[in-house]
Amino acid sequence: MSLISLPVRKLKNSIWNLISWFPIVWRDRDWDYRYFLTLIHFKLKKMEKCIRKGCYRGCENDADKIQICVVCLERLIKDDYCAEEWYELSKKWGEMQFIPCDDNSECSTTITFENIKTEKDKEEYRTDVKKIVEKENKKIRGDLDLVFGVIKDNILKWWN
Repeated sequence: MSLISLPVRKLKNSIWNLISWFPIVWRDRDWDYRYFLTLIHFKLKKMEKCIRKGCYRGCENDADKIQICVVCLERLIKDDYCAEEWYELSKKWGEMQFIPCDDNSECSTTITFENIKTEKDKEEYRTDVKKIVEKENKKIRGDLDLVFGVIKDNILKWWN
């Protein structure tokens, strides 16, 4: 390999990196955790592909760990952990309704559902929502713990 080919290869790689990262950076915003997760997801996908082609002992195992993180990040970004449960809830309680408040009230609108008729219904609805939210949060926390635990335990070993 000549001394010229290495700088040319580095330049080519740098240009390719700029091109591949451009859409990710273009859509990036400084709010909402999904933008942050999207950056990590993209980087880990690139690392997994590179490490899977690696030539060191354990590279396949490292690539597999990264792939698990990528799958978890895809779920976190998609954020539909309990889509089926939310769908069943909407079937049970019906369409959302907006009811204007009385003129002498400080609110402008009350939100309810067509099948909530009594205070007992309202309490049951709240209990249903709470169960779904708790289940959803448990799944989200599990994926977050897995992703960042794997990164914490392995990042210093990931190289190619």
